[in-house]
Amino acid sequence: MAAYDVFRALADPSRRALLDRLNERNGQTLRELCAGLDMARQSVSKHLDILEAANLVTTVRSGREKLHYLNPVPIQEIYERWIGKFERGRLQALSDLKRRLEGSNVFGSSEYYFGIISGVIRYFCIVLFFMALLNAPVYSKAELAAQQAYNNRWYGGGLKDYKGDFIPTLNELQVSVFVNSLTGPFIKDWFSLLLINTIPPGGLTKPPVIDIQH
Repeated sequence: MAAYDVFRALADPSRRALLDRLNERNGQTLRELCAGLDMARQSVSKHLDILEAANLVTTVRSGREKLHYLNPVPIQEIYERWIGKFERGRLQALSDLKRRLEGSNVFGSSEYYFGIISGVIRYFCIVLFFMALLNAPVYSKAELAAQQAYNNRWYGGGLKDYKGDFIPTLNELQVSVFVNSLTGPFIKDWFSLLLINTIPPGGLTKPPVIDIQH
């Protein structure tokens, strides 16, 4: 019945408010607990009697007044009975994970710096790759048609209605991702010195058209 009395006492928000006030400042009188509450003195006294019956509040006589003190032991017992045992598994799993992560420190304190270096290298590789694509030569419509016909002949395998568009050309990738994008023209205009130059010293020459006749 002790647990039932505790749950019953905690079920009322007014009684929980009294416990909160005692948690903020222990040893208050009935008059002090009534201050600021929208309850009659008699109602506060009844709530305190229920809390005292549940052993959540203890009282000590001080002259003509009675001081009220919070007793957290019943709440701790409820935690251990209803909450603590359900959290033990989670806490044990977190502890095991912590030990495994700490035990896998192969490079010691240098592991952090290796991660930074690898991240910087990966970033510059991605930037160089996209800049190379941005500055690749643009093919004419005739050259694109020839490329699609070549794809149709060698990769279509006789499929009906295949027009050679399963494999996108480089120009299609440039136009869809970089030319029509928000960042592509900006990079071409402001970071042209960092782009890979594909124009030979003798001037711009078109790439050879793939011969599909043979």
